[in-house]
This record gives sequence, C-alpha cells and structure tokens, in this order.
Amino acid sequence: MLLGQKYGYRPLPTIIPATELEMLCDVISAEEPSAGDVQLLQQWYKKDKNSIEPIYVLQSISSIITNFKNKVLYSAASKNTRLNKTHVASLWLLFVVVFLLM
Repeated sequence: MLLGQKYGYRPLPTIIPATELEMLCDVISAEEPSAGDVQLLQQWYKKDKNSIEPIYVLQSISSIITNFKNKVLYSAASKNTRLNKTHVASLWLLFVVVFLLM
C-alpha cells in the first residue's frame, strides 16, 4: 500500500476496460460476498456499450451525490457534518476499492 503524496495525486481512472472491471467485481464477490464494494463500483462506473471495446466510464460526482456543487446546501450542512461524512466515506471506499484491488 502506498501512503503519502510521494508519487503525486492519483485520480480515479475515468475509463476502465469492461473485462478488467468485471474481473475485479468477480474477485471482490468471491472474497467478500456480503460487502457492498461491487455495488459501489457499479454505482460509480456505468458500462458504455457504444464503444468498439466495451468500457466502464466513471460517472460525474454530481450525478451520484445530488447537490454536490450547491455551496449553500453544503455550508448549511457543515453544522450537521453527517451529510458530508457520508459522502466522504463513500468516495474514500470507491478510491480504496479501485486502487488497492487493481
């Protein structure tokens, strides 16, 4: 596991070949069938069947977390940090699943 920023910022891949993501989902399901990791990947990555080789495309954050760009809502929600902690936990879990299992 890599810790720190020694190698710079590593964003989530925006495109993953369908064979790789499906194989990753199979491995996750075999190791921890009760975990929601596969559902998390399926929520954030949608299959694009129109490309020559099928791929999965990372969805925009505002399509998953509604009102993400609404600064008024988030400034009001800062008093009740439960909303922000839920979103951060969801994004962190996605990051861990994609990078540590690839």
